[in-house]
Amino acid sequence: MLDVKIDLSERFPQMTLQGRFDGVGASVFDDAVAHLPDGLGGTVLLDMEGVDYLSSAGVRSLMRVGKSVARCQGRVWLIAMQPPVRQVFAMAGLLAQFDVVASRREATVRLHAEVAARAHETAVSLKGRTLMLTPIPNGISLLEQWPATGALTCLALDELGVAIGRAGLGNTLAQAAEAVDAFVSTGQMVCVRPTTTENAPPDFTVSDQPEDVPVYVAEAWRLSGTPAAMVVSDDGESSLDDVMDGLPELLKTATEQQGTACIAWILAAMEADGGGEQGWVGMGLQGADGIRRMEAVGLDTLDVKSGTADPKAFLQNALRTESLSGAFSPIGKRRVGRYRAWLFAPALQPAAGRRCNIVFEDVEDPPEEWDWIARRIYADAGEVRLRRLQGGFSAATFHVQSVDREGRRLLPTVLKLADPAFSEREARAYDLYVSKYILNNSAVRMGRCARNGWVGLRYNFLGITGPESRLSWIGEHLVNRPADESQPLFLELFQKILAPWYGQTRPCALRPYTEHDPRGLFQGLAAEALTLLGISPDQPFIHCPPLGRDLPNPYFLLEHVYPARATAEWPGLSSIVHGDLNFNNVLLDEKENIYVIDFSETHMGDVCGDFARMEPIMLLQMTRLRDDDDLTKLLQYLQESVRPGQLFDPPYHYTGDDPFMPKAHALVRLLRAEVRRLAGDLPYTVPYLLGLLRWFLPIVVFRQFPLLCKQASCYASALLAEALLDADPDALPYFGLRNTMNTVNQITPTDLNLTFGNTMDDLQQAMEQTDAFMEKAAVAPQLEYAIRLTLEELATNIIKYGYDDAGQHHVALSLTLGSPAVMVLTDDGHRFNPLEDAPEPTLDGPLEDRPIGGLGLHMIQAMGMKLDYRRENEHNILNIIFPQN
Repeated sequence: MLDVKIDLSERFPQMTLQGRFDGVGASVFDDAVAHLPDGLGGTVLLDMEGVDYLSSAGVRSLMRVGKSVARCQGRVWLIAMQPPVRQVFAMAGLLAQFDVVASRREATVRLHAEVAARAHETAVSLKGRTLMLTPIPNGISLLEQWPATGALTCLALDELGVAIGRAGLGNTLAQAAEAVDAFVSTGQMVCVRPTTTENAPPDFTVSDQPEDVPVYVAEAWRLSGTPAAMVVSDDGESSLDDVMDGLPELLKTATEQQGTACIAWILAAMEADGGGEQGWVGMGLQGADGIRRMEAVGLDTLDVKSGTADPKAFLQNALRTESLSGAFSPIGKRRVGRYRAWLFAPALQPAAGRRCNIVFEDVEDPPEEWDWIARRIYADAGEVRLRRLQGGFSAATFHVQSVDREGRRLLPTVLKLADPAFSEREARAYDLYVSKYILNNSAVRMGRCARNGWVGLRYNFLGITGPESRLSWIGEHLVNRPADESQPLFLELFQKILAPWYGQTRPCALRPYTEHDPRGLFQGLAAEALTLLGISPDQPFIHCPPLGRDLPNPYFLLEHVYPARATAEWPGLSSIVHGDLNFNNVLLDEKENIYVIDFSETHMGDVCGDFARMEPIMLLQMTRLRDDDDLTKLLQYLQESVRPGQLFDPPYHYTGDDPFMPKAHALVRLLRAEVRRLAGDLPYTVPYLLGLLRWFLPIVVFRQFPLLCKQASCYASALLAEALLDADPDALPYFGLRNTMNTVNQITPTDLNLTFGNTMDDLQQAMEQTDAFMEKAAVAPQLEYAIRLTLEELATNIIKYGYDDAGQHHVALSLTLGSPAVMVLTDDGHRFNPLEDAPEPTLDGPLEDRPIGGLGLHMIQAMGMKLDYRRENEHNILNIIFPQN
């Protein structure tokens, strides 16, 4: 339900919204607006921070308000929209039709500036035209210059801001260098104008995410700060030269100063001879040398009558992609009609000193994307030095030391650079499973940035000991210190740091063959074993020369038994698990504070999974494997450690001379003892053996491991398979060891099936049931939002437009939370195929000219849902498949 609070005590009416702006919420909102004593006019403030859900019904209500206010020459300000709500506005093409303000504070500052400015407005005459001159108190600005050096400097569009000069556009430096030319930018728009090829079209980029748009600058002047004055002309006509000639005198009058070394301006003007709404917007400057520089972009639609003392807000609303029509340097005899100008008296400063210095200490020629990401994600620093940490195959991980712009040391951090899919999983898992829990001394994600197939995640750490702190892997402590010193660190990790996870287990029906199937993370295991080791996945047994006997083929187990036993269940324990708790994801500082990183695989799963992850690292990566004798001794140890009855109390049966083995054995006992402690009386042999197989089997595809290590992983997996067949007799028939075979019951995925009537009240009840179902199933927030939006939009259309009669009808909903999630809606209304019969939505043009409605289906498809329609037995049947990401 939407709660609407209205405050009419201030100069501008303010409405604070809280809750769901869906069909029901839209009715509440419309009713509140209808009962305003004087209606809506002028500027209206809508505080949207509390709105966590917006459907097309809510969009229609806001469009009606926008149209009403526009008729009174006013604007609607939307304040502090949450990202999902802003996304709905963007998909509907409405962001440019409203004043979108990031926070209440920004709205307050802008409103006060406008009110203060209007109080000092005076009329002046200049070359036959009447102008309204408005001094702006405390107008402090800065003009920064990037001089021409022959090199290109990569800046984000929001970092570049309002600027002119020479630059190139492209995803890479090489692309941009091919077309460097005159440019103008505004912080959300950049235009590069060809000057060497006649009639060549300009290159425009307009973005709601300017922090992700690179601009490669050869030379630039960047204007920032607050204007000293604003000028609005009458409806007359004059040359642009006359306008610019008068700007210094106007600035002098407004500021009551004798003059400045430099003047800069942002000018919006209507074409004198273009008629209609055509105009242009540009930035210009004039230095002490008297040379004028100016670049502008043409607009098919421009309104200079309305505007604020804040040029940033004006530019944001004026520069829409659909209105941009060209670019030029408007120096000369060009004629202009009505215009609005913001005048600046900037201080001059070189720009180079304001940029962060990025140093990759031990990486030769790092990708330019790494520099971009580090610069964006450490925007608070003056210098950043990155030292690569060894280990980890999914990401490049760096220990980062940085100083602020005054040279003070900042806390050490970790930066992880990886591909988008990896980083998205990590960010999503962090939000779901880490930030909601207090992990003592664990990692806190402090920033994220993406560029050209790379994503960076910055981690700070709770309890860090100060700027001089040094970080190292926990594996280094295991190797370099005695077992009685390293083991307490692991107990601290399991029993204290991660206690909010492992200490809050829930009983569950565990399907360990599915839970611990390594093929979800590692593709082509059986094929690689055939190519590298000559082991076919279709032969049940293999010979193990080091042990002199045959063993079950682990790749046969993987390809034939795992699928057959996928739904076999054991009583188990579910908890939050890290999913890849290896020694490279646990760091310590010099005071032995422990920090956990890398949450890309964190999920709700079998509690034993994290403990099983560490064993193959110790036994195959950290032990000595130089020759066949080392291999034989290691396999003899493993053979004894997984015998029936000895899994959770493994003996030390090792006859070799590797000095690391006693440490490895001590930690193996600790890991298995922790599993036994957490499991209590539950039979956990099968889940733990499968947990071990999940990480022993994939070593065959690890490129950095030598062949002998991969042979060891194969034979070690065979020993685990042998122990598994003893613990799970129902798997024996697949190896031909029994004459009969159990039939495995197939269990359908978790699903919801319900039927509701054809009224909005019935739909509301169905929405509540669906919400409760998704909450119980712990559906990810993004998927939950998509399911809710899809159900409301499509079912609302069925109820409103599907029937001619007033009789009772029913709509059937089926929702399956599989991979992917699938929704099916069935109704007996008119034949209606939304993929063919729905009208095209109107996504551009002024708000007052756009029809209200028709956006629901567009929003669903814009979010990535795939729709399939069929008509069967006089029923409409619509399948909706939700994207897995």
